Amino acid sequence: MLIQKNIDVINAYRKLDADPAKQDYSTEEPSSGNKVNWSADYEAGLVISEKIRARIRELSVTANNIRDVVDYIQSARSALSEIEKRLQCMRELSVCAAKDITTDKDRVNLDAEFQQLKREIDEIALQV
Repeated sequence: MLIQKNIDVINAYRKLDADPAKQDYSTEEPSSGNKVNWSADYEAGLVISEKIRARIRELSVTANNIRDVVDYIQSARSALSEIEKRLQCMRELSVCAAKDITTDKDRVNLDAEFQQLKREIDEIALQV
């Protein structure tokens, strides 16, 4: 019976076991997903990679700013809707006050409600 030894496998295993730092370096690319992790890998590629990463960070900040603006616009739209409702009520009060059948006492009450609506509009405008 002949026993054969696989010398290549034994040497590869010995080299792999000898320097764990090299093992970490060699597995960094597949584990990070980046083709270039160190300047020793490919210097020009690293420069390009860093520029792309910086641009991605810039775009991320821009996306956050856009979301903030959209939220602000939605708040303003909601505030304008509330102001529109109060203006409609003020218009109806004005029409009622202009009628001949409205008494002076009724006009005072209508004006008090009108002024209250005006204060609410001012408060909404200050909140936005």
